[in-house]
Amino acid sequence: SRKHTINTFLASLAITIHLFTQTNIYSLGGLDIRILSGFTNGFSVVADIFIAAGLCWYLQAGRSGFKRTDSIVDKLMVYAIHRGALTS
Repeated sequence: SRKHTINTFLASLAITIHLFTQTNIYSLGGLDIRILSGFTNGFSVVADIFIAAGLCWYLQAGRSGFKRTDSIVDKLMVYAIHRGALTS
């Protein structure tokens, strides 16, 4: 997850540098910017999936065995999955 975050940051940084160095706004439609944008979006999706999966794994490991507490853990897991899918 940390590697994906660094890759997303680097791709976003490259796009930002491009924006500051190019005077022509139409250069944003270039192939290199579209590829960087695709990498940025792809890394973000992968990071969101890892975060949601890690949170579910952590919550699953922390079950107490009590029905009421486990019900809350189940709701938190569904929330984490929905939230991860929404941000992806």
